[in-house]
Amino acid sequence: MRRRWIRKSSGKAVGSVPDKEKGKTALPIITDKQKLWAKYFVDTGGNGTKAAELAGYKGNEGTWATTGSENRRNPKILEYMRQVYGWDEAPDIADGKEVLRFYTRVMRGEEKDAFGLDVGMADRIKAANALDKIVNAGKRADGTTATGGGFQLTIQPVYGAPPDEDDDADEEGGGSNDG
Repeated sequence: MRRRWIRKSSGKAVGSVPDKEKGKTALPIITDKQKLWAKYFVDTGGNGTKAAELAGYKGNEGTWATTGSENRRNPKILEYMRQVYGWDEAPDIADGKEVLRFYTRVMRGEEKDAFGLDVGMADRIKAANALDKIVNAGKRADGTTATGGGFQLTIQPVYGAPPDEDDDADEEGGGSNDG
């Protein structure tokens, strides 16, 4: 049997039961403290530890971090944040096109630094090199595409390592019979 909590003021059941009249889903049932945590979580840009502290959870930095982590994984709280605050974590992560656009703006001098000054030439060159690596990843100098998953194996000599067996034969005179 499923229980529903009744609000004393309105007498209506509250829960994640669909509202038949409007076709919307009611807000998930969470505590007032969890609602405060959700508000502060959104206000602080996703800082669960700070949100737990501001919401009035008791404890110290460690317990606030644990509470923030638990609340962040709680599906009811996440659904509440989506419905009330429009919270979605996906926009926080840049996709490949956004990274390419940023590097392009830096390379062209269209971006400013934290102080509002133009980006220096060294940073523009670094952005151009990074952009080149991303765009031309897996391409060889002759224009053909490299295979093997986009990685390259470079073998470099190790100083102090024993010589190969073939090198020993050449050094001892075993490589030629000139006599």
